[in-house]
Amino acid sequence: MATWTPAKTWSVDEILTADDLNTYVRDNTTALHDRPADSVVTDGSGNQTTTSTSFVDVTGVEVTIEVSGHVMIGFNGMLGTSVIGGWVHLDIEIDGVRVGEDDGIAGAKTSAGSRTPVSFTWLSDELDPGSHDIKLQWKVSSGTGTLYSDNGTADNGWKAQFWVHEQ
Repeated sequence: MATWTPAKTWSVDEILTADDLNTYVRDNTTALHDRPADSVVTDGSGNQTTTSTSFVDVTGVEVTIEVSGHVMIGFNGMLGTSVIGGWVHLDIEIDGVRVGEDDGIAGAKTSAGSRTPVSFTWLSDELDPGSHDIKLQWKVSSGTGTLYSDNGTADNGWKAQFWVHEQ
């Protein structure tokens, strides 16, 4: 992966070299084209559940990515709760800091035992150059929340996807 090199301030009569062209034209063009991206898809080995009423990590749904600048973060999956009118709330944690307010950035209000599709896209604040840990977190208003991921069961064979792409 090529990295971006900030533009050079040229002096009058300065000679342009092959190294300059390679750094500021070739490498920067490549860096713009080959933006870092990563995703995780639930493995289909079974549903995940939580009874936590404060945000906790969704097991295995995290990405570590080397970026500089903004990232677009997305999720799509099937959620449910065990109580009538219960909420499952979703949030993103970047380097140990949640981005949403009290109830996160997305959620689903469901009937007991029902499944609700949920998706979101989030543009982060500008991140410093380097490696960043980005996690999906969740909580429930009450009862048990479920993230469905079971390939072998009829009417329950969904997988969730969580993705990050540098902008």
